[in-house]
Parts: sequence; C-alpha cells; structure tokens
Amino acid sequence: MGLGWLMQPARLRRIARWEDERRDTDDDIGFERFVIRRVGGSAYRRFYRPYAVKVWGVDPATLSQSVAKQRVSTSSPVSAFLGRQTHTFLYPHHGMAALIDVLLDQLRARGAEVQFGRRYVRDEWDEPVLYSGHLDDLVARDETHLGHRGLYLLHISVPDDCLDDTDTWYSPEAQFWFGRVSQPARFSSALSIEGRRVLCVEIPEGRWGPSRDFLPDLSTLMDQLHAAGILRRRVDALAARQTFVPRVYPMYVRGWLSRWRASMRHVASMGNVFPIGRQGVFLHCNMDHAVQISSDAVDHLLAGKSAAAWANRCSDYLGLRVRD
Repeated sequence: MGLGWLMQPARLRRIARWEDERRDTDDDIGFERFVIRRVGGSAYRRFYRPYAVKVWGVDPATLSQSVAKQRVSTSSPVSAFLGRQTHTFLYPHHGMAALIDVLLDQLRARGAEVQFGRRYVRDEWDEPVLYSGHLDDLVARDETHLGHRGLYLLHISVPDDCLDDTDTWYSPEAQFWFGRVSQPARFSSALSIEGRRVLCVEIPEGRWGPSRDFLPDLSTLMDQLHAAGILRRRVDALAARQTFVPRVYPMYVRGWLSRWRASMRHVASMGNVFPIGRQGVFLHCNMDHAVQISSDAVDHLLAGKSAAAWANRCSDYLGLRVRD
C-alpha cells in the first residue's frame, strides 16, 4: 500500500482527503471503487473486501461508499505507518448497561414514560416522542426500506493462563468466522471472574443468516481462536453461551441515502416524533455518539423547535465515524 502511494501520488492525496469526505452525497461510486482509488487493489483484496463480505454478506461492489467513509478509520497514512495511536476513554465500572440504567432512572425521575418493544403507532400520542427504535419500523414502507445485518455474540469461558492482557482483537481474514474478539474484564475489573477469562466473540450475520447455531461447532471456533493468535495455546471452552442480536449493522447499499431522506420526510410529517440514537437515525456509531445525539434532541425539544426541524438536522450525524 505504501509503495502504491509513492508510485501514484494522486492516490495518496485521495486518502489524505478521506476525513473531508465523510459527508455522504448522491454521487455514490460504491465501496469497492472508493477504497481501491485510495489504497490500491492489493490492500483492498487482502483487508477491505473480506472485511466487508464478512460483515454484510454481499458483493462489496453493491455497498455504498458510506461503508468506507463511516467504518474505515485509517485515513491518516503518516500516523498509520509511524506507529499506533493511543487513546484514553472512560468505561462504566459495571459495563455499558450501567450507563443505560442511570439514564433510565433519571428519565423516570423527571416524569418521562419509557416503553420497550412497542411499535409506535401514529396518533396514539399527542405529546413529543423520543424514538430510539428502528427507523424502518417507524416508516414501514417498502420503498423506504433500509435494512440491517445482525450479530452473533458468543461468550466463551477459558482458563486464565491462555490469554494475554489485550482488550480487543480484530480479524478481517475470511478464514476466521469472527470479526472482533474482546475481553470484557479488560475494560472493567467488575466484569472479571476469578480463575478464568471470558471472551466475547463477535460473528457477523453476514453469510450465515439469522438462525445459525455455532455451539455444536465450538471446537472449530476454538481452533480458529488459536490459529489467529488470540489463544496462546489450544484449549477447550469451559463454558459457552450464544446470543443473536438482530439488526446491528445498517445496510448501506448504493442508493440508501435517497431512501433515508424519504424516511426522514415521513418522520417529519408525523409532527411529534424525534428519532434518536443509532437505530432511530440509522447510524453505525459509538455509544458516546448516541448519547450526544439524544442530548441534542432534548435541547432541541426544550427550545421549542419542531419535529420537522429535528428530522432535517439528523443529516448532520451521517458523517459520524465509528471508532474501533
């Protein structure tokens, strides 16, 4: 990739402008062309293409360039080659669920009504509704369908001495089922278990579909974790549990932006609905992004501004980049 940049300065200039190209446009050349023009065919075939196929399970040529703009973090080639960048972040002592619990308690203390798993039906509420469900469910029209891919989470318990202290590994390689593997206890000691470690193994729905049971193939998965260098030695799992989380990764296929705009126009016509967060705004973003969006929506609402104005403002968040 570095040699390609030296031989083709235009390619280096394109990747240097990557940060300035976060905002999506209707001129969508697609994920494949966008990436190859910036990093070359070799890096695309070895890293970007297998990663995209693993997560979304479709031909990368059909994906939008938004996937590269929002998901690919290496936009500074000099920093990438000079060494690792280190970042500090704060993590709730009892995990992310603790943050949600605190926010819910504060909402209820202020008289807000919180409902889960209930489909929003127009005209059932006159008061403002902060909506964190899926945008597709709010609109429910075939012509504006956006779509998602889900994620399998396998929590696997292993002996304490077979892992190092790495908190997260990433694996774009096609031969490994998982995309990301993490140790929750490395983020907070409250999540640790004496005498053993727990791995959270993430397998994107991708080519598997939503009904795959990986537990009968746990031995194969343990072999892969060892082959990937995550497990220091080949061990059997002490215990394992699988959970499927549907609709995690937004399907940014070419043409999605026009359907997103149509969805937001429909939301604006409702008059009292303020979509928030990752699902409501159809984003692939981090938790802090979702919290900030919700805070902005509250400020917008308290300022007496309309739901239509909020729906229009949501386009400002389309340039957010997920940090992995």
